[in-house]
Amino acid sequence: AVGCIEQSFMTAVNGCYCTSVPTSNDSLGVTNVQLGTVDFPNGDVTYFDYTATTVDLAQGVPTNLQVTLSTGYTYNTNVWIDLNDNYTFESNELFFQGEAPSATPTVQDASFLMPVNAALGLHRMRIGATATYILSPPNPCFNNYGGITLDFMVNVLPAPACFPPSSTTVTNVLANTAQINWVSNATSYSIEYGYAPLIQGSGTVVSGITTNFTTLANLEGQVDYNYYLRSDCGVDGVSPWIGPFVFKTACDAFVDFTENFETEETITAPECWYTLINSTSDFASIQDFPFNGNIEMYNSDDA
Repeated sequence: AVGCIEQSFMTAVNGCYCTSVPTSNDSLGVTNVQLGTVDFPNGDVTYFDYTATTVDLAQGVPTNLQVTLSTGYTYNTNVWIDLNDNYTFESNELFFQGEAPSATPTVQDASFLMPVNAALGLHRMRIGATATYILSPPNPCFNNYGGITLDFMVNVLPAPACFPPSSTTVTNVLANTAQINWVSNATSYSIEYGYAPLIQGSGTVVSGITTNFTTLANLEGQVDYNYYLRSDCGVDGVSPWIGPFVFKTACDAFVDFTENFETEETITAPECWYTLINSTSDFASIQDFPFNGNIEMYNSDDA
């Protein structure tokens, strides 16, 4: 034919996923992802492919997913898994939606429950973090500015004979004790705890708990702790460990100190301090500076 142009193209052997490479992020973006018990340290990128490393997950078991962001802005975190393997992240494959605060760094707990009927085998998982100032709905093919996209490969295994606890809370938190609660109907339970960040297998283990709660004692005040939980179902064996979960103990009592306001002095403000003003001056103030741990006491009536 006259005037025709011949063009060639090649189809992908196994299909392909939509491209999601945001044009920019904020500050350092996502600095780490913990999926299950596997950590994926991440550089200052807008896209990275981690699918060369496979992470085993199980049907009907809570999936631990912790996303560390260092952006300085509030970011929406969305998690998809292509369970039907059709190379499309569909709306019913969105397993987590949440907004991370602007604090830097901040850890977004994006954990979710793997469906008990999830298809077994290998599946592509995608994490998309986008700045809230973009006002974008969850979009696995996001290519605008203010975002980070990370791809993973998960391997869904059959449901265990013994399921771990389905949910957990921390109550009655004091400086040296905290009560850990969970929901399950197993025979007994084990808990492992220690200073955060805690790698499972390196903490203090308490086994043979026959209630759905336990009180941890001899803790340190104003400290972050992690814990993991496991069920014991008797003849059906034990469940996988789930976690880490995090809580922070309350503050210990702070000893007295004096300030004569005659000389300039900088003291470190305990994190748990609250502002208390008792002065006849209209301008008296006490100000805590979280970024450097200092506190300012001011009274305009110097005389």
